[in-house]
Amino acid sequence: ASLTDFLFYPRRHLKAPPVITTRQKGLIAHKEYILAEAELCEMRLEHPESPDVALMLAELHAGNYFRSPETAIADILYFCKHRRLRWDKHNLQIAIRCSDYYRTIGNYDEAFEFLASEAEKKFIYTRRERRTIIERANAIAEKYDL
Repeated sequence: ASLTDFLFYPRRHLKAPPVITTRQKGLIAHKEYILAEAELCEMRLEHPESPDVALMLAELHAGNYFRSPETAIADILYFCKHRRLRWDKHNLQIAIRCSDYYRTIGNYDEAFEFLASEAEKKFIYTRRERRTIIERANAIAEKYDL
C-alpha cells in the first residue's frame, strides 16, 4: 500500500488505538475501588465505545465491593448502545458476562433475550462466537423452561 492509499482510506476502517486502563487496573489491585470507579466512569464518557472500559467497569460493579449486578448490566447495555459494529476480542466475553449478571439476579428471560438479540448482530461476532452465544441462550431456555 502506498502513502496515497493510506491517505484516501476511509477513517472509519482504521483501527482506533486502545484506551489505556493500566492505572485503573492498578487501583483495583490496591482495593481503591471508589477511585477506580470514578476514573472508569469518566473514561466511559470520553470513550463510550471502548469494550475494555465497559468490561472493567461492569466487573468492578458486579464484584465483591459493589455487589451490584444490576449496575453491571447497565454498564454493558450502555456499551452496547454506543459500540462500533465490528468484531472485537471482548464482544463475546461481554455478552456472556451480561447473561451471567441477568442470571445472578434471577432474570432468566432477560438473559435469554439478550443473548438471542446478540446472536442476530452482524459484524460483531465470528460464526464460532455466534454459535457459542446461541448454545448459551438455548441452555438457559432449557434449564429455566423458557
